[in-house]
Amino acid sequence: MLIRMGISSVGIQLDLLKFFSRFQQVSLLGNEKVFNDPIHGHIELHPLLVKIIDTPQFQRLRHIKQLGGGYYVFPGASHNRFEHSIGVSYLAGEFIESLHRKQPELNITMSDILCIKLAALCHDLGHGPFSHMFDGLFIKPT
Repeated sequence: MLIRMGISSVGIQLDLLKFFSRFQQVSLLGNEKVFNDPIHGHIELHPLLVKIIDTPQFQRLRHIKQLGGGYYVFPGASHNRFEHSIGVSYLAGEFIESLHRKQPELNITMSDILCIKLAALCHDLGHGPFSHMFDGLFIKPT
């Protein structure tokens, strides 16, 4: 499956397998945790997602403002990347589950749904404070 995703390096494959083996003990059925989101209300999250949320790498997102410097101009816009990532995971899950129901010919599996939610949850993990303020320094205009 990793090769189909474009990950051909054996070293990277082993690193990924080692990383995800830490989560093998997580039950894949039941035991969802409920988070109270200010926008989406109560959100049930799969135990694997909760395990990721409980890591120090994910918890650091609590201290990074989603809007960077915009917070200083609009102090009411105080949401952080932690809250944002949980909401994105929820919305991605709603989207993929809708496709699963309405387009069965796509053969979307429960594993696919979990992977989409996981990818959405982790999409901001590489961000630092004010990260988009410096995009012009690193990303060439197209």
